[in-house]
Amino acid sequence: MAVARRTLLAAAAMAAAPTHAQAALPPAETIPLWRWGTSYPNFDRWAALGISGSFVGALRDPPDANQISSVRRMLDAAQRADHAFGLYLHPLNSARWGALGSADPSSPQVRDHAMATLNAWMSAVGDHPALRHMLLNSEYPPRWQTQANALTAAMAKAAKAQRADLITWTDPWRDAPLPVPAGVDVLGSWTYGHPLALRQLIVPFLRAGAGAGQAVMQTVSLYLPTRWSAAAEEAGAWRIAPPAPSATALWLAFAQAPEFLSIYAPSTADPFSSEPARRDISGPETWAALGQVHANAIAPFGPVLRACRPVAARTALVLSAGAVAALPAASLTVGWHAEQAWPWAAMLAQAGIGFRVLLDSDLARPGALDAFETVLVPFVTGMPDATRAALAAAIAAKKRVVTGAAFPGARVFAADFAWLRQVDGGLATPLPQARARQRLNEATQRLLRALEPGARDARHNPDVFVAQHDGGAVRWSVLVNLALESSAGANGTYADRGQARRQQVFLPSPQDAVWIEAPRRAVLRAAVLANEAELTVELPEAGGTVLARLPGPPAAPRLERTATGAVLRAPFPGVMPYDVTLGTTTRRYATARDGTLALPAARGLVATCALSGNRAVLDI
Repeated sequence: MAVARRTLLAAAAMAAAPTHAQAALPPAETIPLWRWGTSYPNFDRWAALGISGSFVGALRDPPDANQISSVRRMLDAAQRADHAFGLYLHPLNSARWGALGSADPSSPQVRDHAMATLNAWMSAVGDHPALRHMLLNSEYPPRWQTQANALTAAMAKAAKAQRADLITWTDPWRDAPLPVPAGVDVLGSWTYGHPLALRQLIVPFLRAGAGAGQAVMQTVSLYLPTRWSAAAEEAGAWRIAPPAPSATALWLAFAQAPEFLSIYAPSTADPFSSEPARRDISGPETWAALGQVHANAIAPFGPVLRACRPVAARTALVLSAGAVAALPAASLTVGWHAEQAWPWAAMLAQAGIGFRVLLDSDLARPGALDAFETVLVPFVTGMPDATRAALAAAIAAKKRVVTGAAFPGARVFAADFAWLRQVDGGLATPLPQARARQRLNEATQRLLRALEPGARDARHNPDVFVAQHDGGAVRWSVLVNLALESSAGANGTYADRGQARRQQVFLPSPQDAVWIEAPRRAVLRAAVLANEAELTVELPEAGGTVLARLPGPPAAPRLERTATGAVLRAPFPGVMPYDVTLGTTTRRYATARDGTLALPAARGLVATCALSGNRAVLDI
């Protein structure tokens, strides 16, 4: 059975039911870590790295008896380890259709086979309590994407009719920027960390593709193609990306607060294998670095980001599916069709400009651009009439509109990212990340001149990625160190290393705000001028930190008995992290945007603020 390998960070709905010792405390709304792939039978060892889920696939046809027996053994082991297990069904790629991607998803024969495959697998293992999620059809060629989406939606509906609690998801988004079909719970995409870790800035695009009530999942791919390393080329093997770029990429993905995260790795990247491969293939140092990201960022601050909202943006980044489909092959940069705008997103991020991505379906609605001051449109040829009309109306309304090619009334910013493509041209030595970021910084400065004064939200240090999150009265910011230095030698081995940095950052701030570096519970000195705080932060090698902006000094919380339990009241009406202890169990929670958290009423309930150490006790 072919088994894919991916690591997933999933929503709390995926978490197993609490054990008896934890039963008095409700599940935390956090972001558990999963892994895609051959983690059986090492569930416990992966859990030590914070990884709590995975799936098996790709399953292209109805199962035979051996497959059913094998998957059931995996599910039994997953249940014992409290591991969230899933299936990856891709009947569109069944061998009966010939070459991969050649089947028409709207064909009655293809649809019948897809539904038969789904129903057979559900009949075989759908009753197992360890089965939590199902990936459907994954990627498929853009020419079939609309038809594949429709089939995926039908399969999701059929699966949930048999298991209402089953989470269904699909991740073809990188192939065509289209909304995820109704009925699918999660839209995802996977993204490589080269030639720049900033390629992970795909989450805003996934948000645009997800509809109301649908979540998004970002996958960091650890694949390092052989052509990037002369030594690996000679060995005939793919390598796992080194620790520093991998950790940076996962920090960047986490900073954007998707409901799901995941990691995709080479099939040989198993540090627990009984017959380990070379260390640059099995990647024990890389997996250890990812485990540290989980311990330092995802586990403690996942609840915070889950409770926040995106900060309202003044800039729209328009990605038209029609325009992307019309791009000539020679103009494509690194990545798939739906990823072609990531360098533009990276420029906005490096300039400190928050943005929201809009698709053709968004611009078809009246007033879609009313809330924005600046509109950036990388690709214009091939846009549908409704999108063109929306842009023309924005220009008539005197909004700042910048396009990648001539458009009546818009300012043109012509960007050539051909320098990114040299790493995909068969060269053994990649462009070092430091040099790639320098080139991107140069493009960013030109873009700022094209946008004219007023587009930037605050001064910005391009060595630091900043993601801001609206927690009500509390503003949260995740900072990521982008400073990677290449140590590539003459043989072309790719081994960028992170460098710890002391950096100045500039963030919006009222005069009397209190800034706290959350991991250290350290109050930062902030010089505030014109509603902008200048802060100095210590950023670790290949990592980041989390800042909280409070409206005042953190006072003690309160625990109050209610008619149905207890309520924790934070000192501010905003998102605040608390470690709640009951008996021998402690869990990290975040209050809602109103500063409250519902809890069970129990003698000895203790809530400790993770920012200040202030605590409250419910002693009934």
